[in-house]
Amino acid sequence: MNFFKDYGAQFLANPIPFIVLFLLTVVGTFGIAHLFYSERIETVKDRAELAQRQRDDYKEKLSGATPDEARARLDRLEATVASMMPRKLSPDQTRAMSGAIGNVAGTILITNDMASADATGYAAHLSNFFKSVGWKVSNGAFLGSSFHPKTGLSLSLKDPSNPSPAEAGVLRALAAAGIAFDAKSSPPMAPPNGGPPDVEIAITSPL
Repeated sequence: MNFFKDYGAQFLANPIPFIVLFLLTVVGTFGIAHLFYSERIETVKDRAELAQRQRDDYKEKLSGATPDEARARLDRLEATVASMMPRKLSPDQTRAMSGAIGNVAGTILITNDMASADATGYAAHLSNFFKSVGWKVSNGAFLGSSFHPKTGLSLSLKDPSNPSPAEAGVLRALAAAGIAFDAKSSPPMAPPNGGPPDVEIAITSPL
C-alpha cells in the first residue's frame, strides 16, 4: 500500500514523466514484437516463394506434366536408353529360361548378322545358356537376310501351329525371359557340319 501511496502521490504531482515512460515501454514492446513477427512472416513467405519456384521449375521441365505423365515419360526414356544398350541375358532371364525349358533338350542352330553391332555377343549369351541346359549348339554367321525380323530375333519353326517338343521348349524359354521374337514357318537350315537342328534362331538388329 505504501508503494502505491508514494508513487501515486508522485504521479499526481508530476504525471508527465510517468506517461512518457509508459508510452516508451508500449512503443518498445510493440517494436520488438513487430520485428520478431516480421522476421517469421518473411521466413514463411520465403519458403512459400521457394516452393512455388520449385513447382514452376518442375512444371517447366515437364511441360506441365502430371506425376503419372512424368513417370510415363521417364519410362519411355529408360526404354530408349535400354534399346541402345547391347543385348544380353540377365541372371534373372537365365533363371527364368532354365525353369521354363525344363528337361527338354535338343539341337539348336544360333546364327548372327555380322552387320549388327551386338548380334554376335547376344548369340554368345544364348549359346551359353542352351549349352548349360544340355542342348547341342551350332553357330553360324551371315551378312544381311531376306527376312529381317522387327524384333531382331527370328525363330524358324517347321509348323508354328504344332510345335515339336524341342520347339515348344524354346518358345517357353523365350516367353519366360520376356524376349520378343518373330516366328517364321520354315525348316531350320542345316549347318555345314551336321544334319538339320531341331530349332534355329537368327539374330540381327531390331528395326
